[in-house]
Amino acid sequence: IKYDDNGYPYNGMFPPTEDLLNGNDGYDSIGNGVFFYDYAVRGYNIDFNYKGRHYALMGWMDGVPIALLDADDKELQRFEDPMDAVLHCEIDGRKFLDIMEELTDIECG
Repeated sequence: IKYDDNGYPYNGMFPPTEDLLNGNDGYDSIGNGVFFYDYAVRGYNIDFNYKGRHYALMGWMDGVPIALLDADDKELQRFEDPMDAVLHCEIDGRKFLDIMEELTDIECG
């Protein structure tokens, strides 16, 4: 997490682009705003669907382990921090960053 000149936190690895300030926290899509800001910076849990199956990425805000859960709340993977999750999470053998555009029903939980 980095901070701008006004003390506002942002994702230093995947920073927002100011010319894209469009309600998505400076990102080009709702999904990117949710994962790169709400999840990675703010620590919110994120619920989403991938290929018709429900998943949740647990953030740090609730004090629970940072992990990927399936629809039955079974822990599939555990991570050191939110950026570790964004960079190393895999679903069906595919990197999370490679499938982000295929995720649906993305919500902060």
